[in-house]
Amino acid sequence: MTKLRVTYGLDKVADGAFYHEQHIIDDLKALAVEATPFPKPGIPATDVKGIDTEYAPDGELLTVGFANKGLAAGLEWVNEASRSIAKRALRETKWLVGHNIPGDIDQFASAGLPITEDWYAGRKIIDTFVLAKMLDENKPRGSYGLEQLMLTNYNVQPWKGPTEEKLKNCKCGYTRQEHNSKGKPHCGEFEASGDARDWTPEERESRCKTDAWATFMLAKKFWPAVAHDKQTKLLTETIHRISMTLYRIGLAGAKVDRAYLDNFKATASHEVATHEHELRVCSHRIGWDGDKPFSPTNDDNIRHILFDLLGLKPISTSKGGKPKVDKVSLKVLADGTDGTAARFINTLLAYNKAQKSSSIYGDIDNYIDKDGFMHFWLNQLGARTGRRSSGGGTDGTPSSKNAQNWPPDAKHMIVSRFEGGMIGAFDYQSLEPILAAYLSQDMNLADFFYEGRGYLDICKRVLKKDIEKTSPIYRAIKSMSLGLFYNMQDKLMATNLWNGVMMEGPFKFSEDWNEHLKQTGIYRKQILGLFPGWVRYMERQKLRLQNDQQIVAPDGYVRHLPHHGRGSEGYWKLVNQSINFPVQHLASMVTGCAMIDCEAALLEKYRLSYREWQTSLHLPKNPMYMPHLINEVHDELTWDFPKEHKADMELILDTMSSPPSLTKLIPDLTIKLKIEAKINERW
Repeated sequence: MTKLRVTYGLDKVADGAFYHEQHIIDDLKALAVEATPFPKPGIPATDVKGIDTEYAPDGELLTVGFANKGLAAGLEWVNEASRSIAKRALRETKWLVGHNIPGDIDQFASAGLPITEDWYAGRKIIDTFVLAKMLDENKPRGSYGLEQLMLTNYNVQPWKGPTEEKLKNCKCGYTRQEHNSKGKPHCGEFEASGDARDWTPEERESRCKTDAWATFMLAKKFWPAVAHDKQTKLLTETIHRISMTLYRIGLAGAKVDRAYLDNFKATASHEVATHEHELRVCSHRIGWDGDKPFSPTNDDNIRHILFDLLGLKPISTSKGGKPKVDKVSLKVLADGTDGTAARFINTLLAYNKAQKSSSIYGDIDNYIDKDGFMHFWLNQLGARTGRRSSGGGTDGTPSSKNAQNWPPDAKHMIVSRFEGGMIGAFDYQSLEPILAAYLSQDMNLADFFYEGRGYLDICKRVLKKDIEKTSPIYRAIKSMSLGLFYNMQDKLMATNLWNGVMMEGPFKFSEDWNEHLKQTGIYRKQILGLFPGWVRYMERQKLRLQNDQQIVAPDGYVRHLPHHGRGSEGYWKLVNQSINFPVQHLASMVTGCAMIDCEAALLEKYRLSYREWQTSLHLPKNPMYMPHLINEVHDELTWDFPKEHKADMELILDTMSSPPSLTKLIPDLTIKLKIEAKINERW
């Protein structure tokens, strides 16, 4: 009997989400085709091989697997015979195929297996996780696992269940197997241990070879669909090269100043406790009448204080009909009141800020290794917007802290690994508007943001006068201009300005809502009038969405936006994505190409191979005396520089301004980009 596979969320099926209709159809089609036979035992001799590794949580390599369509073998990493076979298999291989392959390549390299410079650099490798995301980025979370993808694309039976079961530990400390063998009753919930040493050697070999076969089979199906011409082959190779460099960013890690961290944690904890005490005292003065003490983390408690006891009028309500008490709403309330109410709200905002800082640092020790480094793992193709995401932990990748929105005081704990070294934040300036100018061929956008003063010039044209960057009207015009890149309309733009969503604090053209809405529309129209090329671009994108149900970026990358027509639910969101996706995707390719090209330029300067460089990243106590790329945050590349860094800084700035890989990928994108470089002892 064939087992039914569900690779989409049941909540999505219940909602009738169009994104998942094709996923349902794919599952049913897979059940209808002839069953795909599992491979026979044996080491394949082909020059394209699927690979897989099984290793323990401490990094010890346990098993390696090799496969093609017809043959597959798993080799326990326990004797010289297995190692000799693995070395011979790799030496006759030209292309490696894997699922989240950078980790497998690193495991092979650490075990002393022969890894070519091409593979280290991201060439002649195929990552089926990357291909699956390129082919269909709309699958729900968990759908990009190797087994799930195989069940959707081939008629095969699941194979991971028995070994996954063995990875589950009871919270008392015994494994499920130990409970069964000792006759002990299960005394708690089971959670994943993640230790492949819980399996027998035969189980590891079987799973490893099947995983290697599965990734080969997926590549056989995905590769022709993704890399189908010269341009898409170049795009796919570039994305794989970025994946390998991202992996090395994760390996490099960032040095943490323990003393700073400990002091900040203590200060944050003290501030949280102080503000919490102040809020409880204040709540009693206001007339708190709850059965339990007031809790500043309980939204219903906050609502009772603000709207029942103090009698304030809610700014807006949630979908459930409750008054909002988020940061923006609280700031608007604080600005509109005084006395006891204002003191309470401002103390609550201070508490929330301290609590957020405390939460950033609260579990941070879990992410710092024995050598004092925190590793930032970045997800290639992690966001549907076209950007990468931070934090790792996606479908088997390493996990880390997400530093994308850390406040400055959190970033300051990162220091150089080098004595006398510095941390460099190299941030692209006005990257999105400049790319929007390229996409729309709007010369005013190019003049304002490349040659001119950006938003200051927009303000001067709209307001007929020069203003300061610190003025509220400047921040309002800047926020409105950014909103246009997302196709924001009058009412939403006016609402966001009114409630302070688009900028720090609310902005009102008038205290009368209708007049504020009217003025917002007037200014929005004036700003749009400055950029006729962008207006035409938006109309083109809307037409492409309607006709093609997808958007193709200039480098050939496809964003799939299926829909049921212009009047269907959620269509306006797809319109916004069709307009903004090319900007976000190109921005990620700018920073991605800058990463791989800076790395290549530095290795050439220091006469290092990729093998030597990646090997050195496993030895943090003896780092190579050269810049280490330690993170990517939005449009910023973060570097750890040795003491003598001037020449390296100039090399990086020159490479980032015009990455060769980007020029090769998009030849007519010839703009020399601007970068602001900030060098300090701390991030």
